Order: sequence, then C-alpha cells, then structure tokens
Amino acid sequence: MNNDAGLPAFVLEAGPWKAEVFDPRAMPSALGMRYCNGGYVRALWHADRLLTGRARPGWSPVDGEGLPEEFEVCLGATNALEGEEYLRIGSGRYRKQGRGVAPETLPAAWQVVSSDERHVRMQCRDRVVTGGTEFEYELIRDVRLSEEGLASSSTLRMQMPWAHPMGWYAHPFFLHGAANCTGFELPGQPEVQCLGPHSSRGWGLTDTPTMRRDEHGVHYFTDATESLASVTNLWGERGPVVLHLDPALGGGRLALQLDRPLDHLVLYASDQVASPEMKISRCWREGEKSNWTLRYSWPGD
Repeated sequence: MNNDAGLPAFVLEAGPWKAEVFDPRAMPSALGMRYCNGGYVRALWHADRLLTGRARPGWSPVDGEGLPEEFEVCLGATNALEGEEYLRIGSGRYRKQGRGVAPETLPAAWQVVSSDERHVRMQCRDRVVTGGTEFEYELIRDVRLSEEGLASSSTLRMQMPWAHPMGWYAHPFFLHGAANCTGFELPGQPEVQCLGPHSSRGWGLTDTPTMRRDEHGVHYFTDATESLASVTNLWGERGPVVLHLDPALGGGRLALQLDRPLDHLVLYASDQVASPEMKISRCWREGEKSNWTLRYSWPGD
C-alpha cells in the first residue's frame, strides 16, 4: 500500500519515463465512482521530475490525482425506474433514488489481463436490465510506456438502445506553483469562455477568472486561485494540446495528443495543478465497439 488511496500500484518504466498505475482489485471502492478505476495513472515522471499532482492538497477520490479519465454519461440512467440500477462505465453501479444523487451500490470488478515493466492491461464488464431494457458494456484499458512517453488507451463495447450518448474525457493534473503559471497552447481557432460561480459548470468558484494570450498565442489564467474555462470551436480538431509548464518547477512543454477528433475542451487550474480536459462526446449505435488513445509526450524526445 504505497499511496494515500491505500492501493497497490503497478510501476512502469521506459527510457526517461516512469508511471504508477493503481491496482483497484484490493479495495474496489477506494477510487470512488467519478473516475474510471481501471488504467488509472496515479503519477507520471519524466527524467526524475514528478509532473503530476492533485487539485487540492489532500487525497480525495472525487478530486483525483495523476491522469484520471471519466465516462461522464451513465449507461441506462434515463431508463431507470425508482430503485433500479444503472451503470457508470468503468466505475460501478448506481441505484435510482428520487431526484437526488443516486447512491452507489457496487464498484466495478476489474481484472488484470497482463502486465510487464512497460505495460498493463485491465478489463471489466457489467450488465443490468433497467426500465425493461438491457444495458451492457465491456471496457479494456491499456497503459503503455515507451521512450516517447505514455499512451492511455480505451476499447469500449456497449449494448444498449439505438443512439445512446457516450461522454468521455481525460482530466490530467500537472503540477505548478499557482493557477496562472501553466500555459495552454490550443489547436485550431479556439473560442475560450471563462466560467464563474453563476455558470452551470462554475461549481465551487468564488470569482469569474480571466485569461490572457501571450505573443505566441498561448493562453494563461490571470488569477492565482481556482479557475475554469470552456473551449469550443474545436469540433473535429486533431492537433495536440501543448502545456507550457511552470518555469519555477523546471519548465518545458508537454504535448497531449488524442487520436480521435476533439469535441471540446475544458481548462482547469488550482494553486496546485493545471488540467486540460480533452473530450469525446457522441451517440453510439446498438452493440457498437470503438477505441481511442491519448498520448503524453515531451516534444524533442
């Protein structure tokens, strides 16, 4: 048990890179119900430098740490009748209870399919019948290190009614000294809107942040507190998001490259970390299967 979640971890190493990946099997409820529990990268290092951290100082499964990913649309939630279960992909089951927050009933049961010094593969599946309709998924998560960086891959199959929504996003947390210390270099012609306490996504914020662009077009929050922004006009973009890391912690640029077109992006920063939340959002056909990979690399390696 070598981390605050109380879980063992797989240690992957390749070239200048090192990563720790949670093993959720020992205590399936430890990682909570927000993030996908399998393939959850707890921490990432480059050349002995820890790149990742936490949104807040203490460990919380809701806030997360490292490089978590989330399936934010629950499978079967809109069909569920009172008292019936529905699925949060990769995390577990909820039970519908009135209009409030549904209680969790069962964490996802993950299996480790294979692992070595550079790669770990995990798999889970679940099925419920809710509202008289069957909902089922199978998810494979691969985390692989190479000399070029880290690749986090998902392969998902869903059985459900025609045109069911699926929303996935990565929520990586990269260390810095204040919310205005990390720059975001964005693809295409982004439209950036800062979100404040009165917006639908401004949870927990006390002020509306602002952003500036430097002479190279890199975006920085100007506040030294918790900040949030929505980035649109990215639909179909395939270019990377490049982080300009805090110079006080060693600087450098870290590239995040998704191998599928982006839907949109959310930028988050606290006094501890910065996070570009790259998102895929679409409707799936009955029985559809797909896969995607997010790569983290150090330009120039």
